[in-house]
Amino acid sequence: MGALTELTIRKLAHPAKGSTKHLDPSLPGFGVRCTTRSKAFFVMYGAGRRLKTLGKWPELSLKEARQAARKLLANPVADTPRSPFFHDARDAFLRDCRSRLRPSTIERYYYALRGIDNERLDRVSTSRHDPNQLKALKALYNWCIDHDLHDRNPFVRRKVHFAVRIASSPTKKWRRSGGLISDLFQTPLNCFS
Repeated sequence: MGALTELTIRKLAHPAKGSTKHLDPSLPGFGVRCTTRSKAFFVMYGAGRRLKTLGKWPELSLKEARQAARKLLANPVADTPRSPFFHDARDAFLRDCRSRLRPSTIERYYYALRGIDNERLDRVSTSRHDPNQLKALKALYNWCIDHDLHDRNPFVRRKVHFAVRIASSPTKKWRRSGGLISDLFQTPLNCFS
């Protein structure tokens, strides 16, 4: 593919799921990321190859995005802010959730995230096991990435497993992590025979 133009961006297809990145050969590190619903400009910069979203197309034109990318690539140190505190990001996340999610979901997120306070976003421990907390942390970090508060989600590869009761079973079996855990006394004791 040649250099990106407004026409080539318009013709880029949206993937069925996930996202695809199309790099611009005329400006190394600059490109367009196509998701299922939108197209956005990004720039990859620095020794750690940090990824920063510049804005969505067509709200941000290709010319403006290239100028912003050149500026960032010329001076990458100027755009490395200190990581915000977790409680600030959590409060902003919950305020944003109020406008788009059900109250029960917001309450679940609130109770799952309430115990984490005076840590920076980049220093939150990933050794958590509570499935509700893992699910809330995944959502929070994805929101932080979308709002340029953080550049990666440390919980993205953590699988969330909830214990689910199988209602049709008379022995009260529970399903967890793909296996079955029975009650302690699944079969009657034959101690009087």
